Amino acid sequence: MSLSIRHINYYIHPKKVALHLQELEEGIERIEILTKGRAWILHEGRDVEVKRGDILWHREGESPIYKSDPDDLYECLNIVCHVEEKELRKRERVNQWFDLEDLDKFCHQAKKDFKESVIPFQLFNSHALTVIEYQIQKSNASDKKSRLPKALKVALGIIERDFLKGLGIKELASHVGLSVTHLHELFRKHLSLTPHQHILRLRISQACQLLSSTTDPLKVIADRTGFKSANSFCRSFKQYKRMTPDQFRKKYS
Repeated sequence: MSLSIRHINYYIHPKKVALHLQELEEGIERIEILTKGRAWILHEGRDVEVKRGDILWHREGESPIYKSDPDDLYECLNIVCHVEEKELRKRERVNQWFDLEDLDKFCHQAKKDFKESVIPFQLFNSHALTVIEYQIQKSNASDKKSRLPKALKVALGIIERDFLKGLGIKELASHVGLSVTHLHELFRKHLSLTPHQHILRLRISQACQLLSSTTDPLKVIADRTGFKSANSFCRSFKQYKRMTPDQFRKKYS
């Protein structure tokens, strides 16, 4: 392995604190995995927006995130690595971790394992970097696949923007100019799930993040993640996660 992890921490950008460009020095690489919010990096002379689910891999002479949305402050797992053997860049600087639930679990476990130092370092180092590299390869493979139909891309964008609201499938289909049946067919053909399943997955993922990082009551979390009631939230959560919200909170907080 040409990289050795030197430090891992979970970063929450504070309000009213400005960031600045700060180029990495020789022998250092830094990985930022965004778990929340919206931010920007400078890449090839232009601002590039990054958001939850993005994997940023910075090398010598490049700057980590230098600007955050004040209305949607970012959080990330920050991994600083020492370069033991230089190699040509074999990956894009920005890639995507598609399974957000899996991302949250990895970030929680990586931070915990690094802090506790129970697992032999070489095993931990190899495993953590291999998992990240695997997600990058998945992102690259996805980019090479045939492009999604325009209507489906639009629908996914609307869901990403409004999944925490009371977004209905009929309303979504109307926005993209399709019947509900046709919209379902596109989702099943290209994503192997229904629109409702995709919305539910995003809501549950957001709920997991809130359960592990806040002490908010279940009623508040249900409201913040688009569920009509705490009962509806708890029922859907248990069906999806095979445990109750309270059990999840005890296990991961």
